[in-house]
Amino acid sequence: MCKAQAQGGWLETGQHRGAQVTQLSDVVHESVRQRLDRGLRDILDGLDADDLSAVTVEAVAQEAQVSRATAYRHLGSREELLRRAAIGLVEGHISKCQDALYRTTTVAQRVEEYFVYNLRESARDRRIQVLRESPRTSGIVAAIREMTSTVLGPALQSGQLEGQVRDDIPVDDLVTWIIDQVEILNRQVRSMTEDEVRVWVRRFILPVLDPPGNADGRLRAQVRSLLDDVQVRLQEVNVSIAAGRYTFRA
Repeated sequence: MCKAQAQGGWLETGQHRGAQVTQLSDVVHESVRQRLDRGLRDILDGLDADDLSAVTVEAVAQEAQVSRATAYRHLGSREELLRRAAIGLVEGHISKCQDALYRTTTVAQRVEEYFVYNLRESARDRRIQVLRESPRTSGIVAAIREMTSTVLGPALQSGQLEGQVRDDIPVDDLVTWIIDQVEILNRQVRSMTEDEVRVWVRRFILPVLDPPGNADGRLRAQVRSLLDDVQVRLQEVNVSIAAGRYTFRA
């Protein structure tokens, strides 16, 4: 009986130690991945010219202070490395872009701010531009599509339900079209100011998104947004008045 219990204890202890080893291994692997990602970012930041010849698995391994074998095990081929770089750079802009769009209330405002953000931030990110112009990486296209879909997809979908956006074209197709327009903007961005981008979006982008036969749809959406804001403020005033009356009676 005691022997069986002891054996059970040994088994439990062995399983516990095995779990600890697994957890430790996960921590080590995560640390290696973080070092490789940081090494990749440092190399992209330090590019001397607009080419990617310096971005290699070996260079990242040296920057991260890990062996080549370890780097290849985590990063794979050079094409996979460039794809990882593209995704990482664009992902860094997603949360910032969402913050920029946070205060907007209509789909038109969100689309406009999205294009302005591209002018102000991602289109002027030299690392993204280098990856965009390189024939050796297609990851940047997929990453930009993911960013556009994440940031604007839900807004376009809700806009269709609310009558702000045409619903005769699927949201995915609208996202693809917007990405094409972003590419056009990127080719002109050096000669355009933020105000010029806003005018460009209002003249050429927003009218295409309007529901057919509903040219004033965006205006009605903006009026509805203003009325909602007024209603909220009136409710706040009513609460303040009620509180004042209660204080006066007391």
